[in-house]
Amino acid sequence: MQPNPTSEKLAILIPLFDDWAACSQLIGKLDVELADYPSQIEVFLVDDGSPSGGFPVVPDLAHIASIHCIRLRRNLGHQRAICIGLAYLEAQAEPSAILILDADGEDQPSDARRLLSESDQHPGKVVFARRTRRTEGSLFKLGYGCYRMLHRALTGHDIHFGNFSVVPRVQLRALTASPELWNHYAACVLASRIPYTAIDTTRGPRYCGTSHMNVQALLIHGLSAIAVFSPTAGARVVSFFLALGGISAAVVLVVVAAALSNAFVVPVWAIVTGAVFFLVLVQSVLSIMTFLFLVLGARSQATFLPSRDYLHFIDEIRPVK
Repeated sequence: MQPNPTSEKLAILIPLFDDWAACSQLIGKLDVELADYPSQIEVFLVDDGSPSGGFPVVPDLAHIASIHCIRLRRNLGHQRAICIGLAYLEAQAEPSAILILDADGEDQPSDARRLLSESDQHPGKVVFARRTRRTEGSLFKLGYGCYRMLHRALTGHDIHFGNFSVVPRVQLRALTASPELWNHYAACVLASRIPYTAIDTTRGPRYCGTSHMNVQALLIHGLSAIAVFSPTAGARVVSFFLALGGISAAVVLVVVAAALSNAFVVPVWAIVTGAVFFLVLVQSVLSIMTFLFLVLGARSQATFLPSRDYLHFIDEIRPVK
């Protein structure tokens, strides 16, 4: 089915960093998978400061109407590349929906069609792809499980999806008005209380090349998601230290009261315990003050607003097809 130029537009947003060969295969597969999609399809590649500065070798396409490459002035990381891409689409392209996926092929084009169908059934909701099975090693799975527990403890949210998603036009306006989008896209949806749903998907094999993600990049990615909820996380940490400080103060008072009374001789272990809990009390007070100043200071600083500031990072926009 040929796209109708007068119909609504679907924008496909693909952030990439030197994954040109994989991206070429992905575009070809998307063209086949979305052959019956009724809207006009436009692809927007966000080149996140690739050193090669290349372009994908685009195959003959039957259904994708156009491809544009948004080059960033410097490498920002894929989360911020998505942020810039969404802000550009909201301001310039005016699509009815945006399909976001990575360029390496692990986000499968067959699942993209399922996400779009789910989006049609849930208008107004962001639709995420939730991976039901991970193919990484045991050490990564253990670390990822620990991260999810920490994330839930600090934020109250269990984040179990990533970038692969469909964003309806109505929620695009809300996202680009959210400073949290600069740090982490999926966490921003949760923090902004944007309605969403998710479907189960499986991770596909990488088309070619090697991943640019390493342990350090994954750690930064995880911390960026928690940073989106910094007020909530800060409040929970302060509450923890308040409880710990209260328990410590109670123990210290009991030990001091027993030492001052002549009812019985205070054993050495009780004195040592009181001293330890006194140090814990002091540390709790200092930690509370530190987190209070950090949270309040962060809320008083000027923030990046995607819809206003995105143009500062775009170097050029070139048509590929």
